[in-house]
Amino acid sequence: MSRLAMLALGLVVTTAWTSAARAQPATTAYVDSVAHPGLRVLYPDSVSQPDAQAVLDVADAAWDAQITAMGYPAPATVDDTDTVIPGLYIYLDPGAQSNYVQPIGDNPATPRSDCTLYAVVATLNGASMPTTMWHVFNHTMTLSADCGEAFTAGEHTAVAVTALKDPADQLFKQFFLTTFQKNPFHGLHCYYSTQALAYYHFGGGLFDVFLEDRYGTYDGKLLAKIWTGAEQNGTITVAGYDVTMNVPNHPNIVEATSTALAPVTFADAFGEFAQWRYFVGTRDDGHHFRDGSKWTGAEVALDTSLTMDKLPVLHGSPANAPNAFGTVYIELALGDLDATQGIRYAFKGDPSVSWRTDVLLVRSDGTADVSPVPLDQTGVGEILLSGTQSYAKAVLVVSNLGAADYNPDAPGCSVGKPFFYDLSIDTTAPPPTVTGVSPAELAVGQSTYVWISGTDFQSGLSAAFSGDGIQVGSLDFVDPTELGLSLSVDPAAALGLRDLTVTNPDTQAGTLPGAVSIVGSGFER
Repeated sequence: MSRLAMLALGLVVTTAWTSAARAQPATTAYVDSVAHPGLRVLYPDSVSQPDAQAVLDVADAAWDAQITAMGYPAPATVDDTDTVIPGLYIYLDPGAQSNYVQPIGDNPATPRSDCTLYAVVATLNGASMPTTMWHVFNHTMTLSADCGEAFTAGEHTAVAVTALKDPADQLFKQFFLTTFQKNPFHGLHCYYSTQALAYYHFGGGLFDVFLEDRYGTYDGKLLAKIWTGAEQNGTITVAGYDVTMNVPNHPNIVEATSTALAPVTFADAFGEFAQWRYFVGTRDDGHHFRDGSKWTGAEVALDTSLTMDKLPVLHGSPANAPNAFGTVYIELALGDLDATQGIRYAFKGDPSVSWRTDVLLVRSDGTADVSPVPLDQTGVGEILLSGTQSYAKAVLVVSNLGAADYNPDAPGCSVGKPFFYDLSIDTTAPPPTVTGVSPAELAVGQSTYVWISGTDFQSGLSAAFSGDGIQVGSLDFVDPTELGLSLSVDPAAALGLRDLTVTNPDTQAGTLPGAVSIVGSGFER
């Protein structure tokens, strides 16, 4: 079952359904398309013929763009005799509270689970009419491909196709995108009826824009390919508010996306999308969304902002645990660290879902490098970030990629999944190694000077032998591969092998087992 959120555009967005499948608005006249037989705009006396023609002109252009160029299937509707015909009837109703698309019933001309439908347009005048029509028309396209798909998926694509046509559209930027970006922890396919989140499911169209930008040609063709890939053969039944199919919704929009992007999966794409959506508006770096700089005011919200004096953070948790295909952003302003220091980031996620976490290392000019964090099958992993002196901040990007049986028709949006993280300053220098001592034989009662070879020695290190009987005197640091050491062997020292351990000032140590051998004086061996 898929509850249909009928499209509503304007400064007040409401979710509108018709109470019956055939309750078309009353009309007295119509204009027909010359270019596309079956495309008709019907209107009442309160609407002028030029206004109706203006809507038809946009519908003609949308047909050319979305059906002919992008590759969506052509729609079907019913005429005045209830006969199914190819085409689309668009009813103009300036008194309606919203713009929407209404399924009528199953389309018997195809085996797939598409539906006959009509559209109702209330926005007839002003600059918003073309945007509204473009959006409404795309809803008829996706329902003509798969009438039983998750309704949020249809909203995402309709918003995206409109944004591709007009990236600076104010409705997209100021309302849809802003709400979506302010709530990144909510799931991609979630729908909320509260006033604060009324635009959220529209803003999810940013993901479809990403798909076109990253994997497509930024012209809507990839989105059409995904929707036709989501088709399944079956029969549609429309009853009031609900559309049902007599077959399961497989492939669903998630599965169809993985097929269209193969070998990239939907989860792979979402993980990269989670990185991209950070670079929106004032954070645009010129390397992600091609229109990202146009969306100022829609910067993604940070869950937590940290400074170096707050470290270490042990067993930290987000203010908002992410839903399936939701993301949390934690930003750390990087202070002064010396060349041997870095940031250790450890992660542990709820093992009932899959996780992805990456670190965006952002320079002062806004450009960034990405460090993926390797996670095991239980959602546990860590990374040591070195060379952080070149960056202004580190952004932890944590995405809940859902369970193996994730269903976009029932995304589970009530409670997010928890995760925990540690952040600390740690050394990035490698530990020292000891490879040899010369001379390696020390006689009891002897005072001598030996040379120690190895790697990654640091000035200020210390050296010690195992067991009793060898007293270390002065230590001379030559370079990272060589040390000089004065020592004395107790006359009563036990004969045999001794290990040598060298410890750098950062507490990292290296040991050479059996580094020296204590032998008897003279001929006592």
